[in-house]
Amino acid sequence: MLLQTQSLKDDNNRNTAIIVSKLNEMQTQSLHDKIAELTEEKTNLKTQISQEQ
Repeated sequence: MLLQTQSLKDDNNRNTAIIVSKLNEMQTQSLHDKIAELTEEKTNLKTQISQEQ
C-alpha cells in the first residue's frame, strides 16, 4: 500500500512538472511572438518617419 501511494505521488509530481514545463514553453513563445510583433511595428514606424522627412 505504501509503495502504491508513493508511486501515485511520483506520477503526480512528474505530470505536474510536465504541465508546468509546457505552460512555461507556451508563455515563452507568446513573449517571443510579441517581441517580433513590436519589432516589426517599430521598423514600420521608423520607415514611415523617414519617408515623411
